[in-house]
Amino acid sequence: MKKFTNIFFTALIFIGLGYFMTGTFLKDQTSNFAQSFNKYNLLADKGPKFVKVDNQVAADYDGEGNYTYYLKSYDRQSRPHYVEFTGYGKLKQGQYIKLDTRGTHVKSYKKVSRDSLPYNVSRKLRKDYKINHES
Repeated sequence: MKKFTNIFFTALIFIGLGYFMTGTFLKDQTSNFAQSFNKYNLLADKGPKFVKVDNQVAADYDGEGNYTYYLKSYDRQSRPHYVEFTGYGKLKQGQYIKLDTRGTHVKSYKKVSRDSLPYNVSRKLRKDYKINHES
């Protein structure tokens, strides 16, 4: 019985360490596997992120009018994060979007006004957008 208990707890420690290392590594990755893992990753930050739509980086991969966006987003503390999400149809250029996220996994999104964004986030999004669209 003691041998079984030792093996059980050793396996539990290895599984826990593996989960911790994987979760720490994948929490800011945007690959399909990382997004699927982050859906249940307890180590990934949960909360809103904000983006400004840039259709220059949108791609219609499925051929059905659903556009995939890879954009720089900001959380409420104005920390930058890259996210990848699919919009149903092409989103309006320059539209502000609030993403409901856990890590890089985007659960849902909704259009918001610039006034509803935290001030520093709004300022950074406008600055990034301006830099990307200078001729």
